Amino acid sequence: ARRAWEHAARVTDVSNACHGDLNMLRQLARSRLSLFAAKLEGMELAVSDAMHHARDLDVVKGERDALMRERESLESERESLRHTVAALECEVRERGEECE
Repeated sequence: ARRAWEHAARVTDVSNACHGDLNMLRQLARSRLSLFAAKLEGMELAVSDAMHHARDLDVVKGERDALMRERESLESERESLRHTVAALECEVRERGEECE
């Protein structure tokens, strides 16, 4: 009976130690899971920020492209006006010579 009692006491000690280790492992797993979740949330925020930045860059690129097209249009219009002015100046000179 004494041996059985000693054996039961040892089994209880081992069982308690295992439960203690198991609880410690659970706490460690929870801590690591929390850390992983925080890192994942940080990564998700970084990805979200990067996507917003990319969209902003797309908007800026679109605006830049529109401005470049407008610039080309204005340059074309300016060149057309130069030709018109040159033609009018020529016409004025020709008429001036006719009047003299």
